[in-house]
Amino acid sequence: MKVILLLYNLFVFISCSNKYNNYEGYIYREKSKMPLRDINICERSNLKNCIQTDEKGFFKLKQQKNRISKFLIVSSASSVLDSIQVIRTSGGEKINYYFTKGRKDTLFVKNK
Repeated sequence: MKVILLLYNLFVFISCSNKYNNYEGYIYREKSKMPLRDINICERSNLKNCIQTDEKGFFKLKQQKNRISKFLIVSSASSVLDSIQVIRTSGGEKINYYFTKGRKDTLFVKNK
């Protein structure tokens, strides 16, 4: 009986743990659909937590422990290009998450 109880508790602990603790996705140019390399992605709530996109326009930014930032800031070396709203609500009824919780979404940045 103790073994069953131990296994049950272990299963509950593993299933409740946050296995998705990254922001991840792709950044492309809007018109040409080309990936944007070396673009900075930062949490708005912690601008020191940043990463750059790779040659495929992909980024994977580790989240702060036990929190999700509502916005990510997308910038080049010279200016802010866009922002990503990570958490969105629809009429206060449903919460949608983007670029987190295992979703690899895509942002298309307008060409200048």
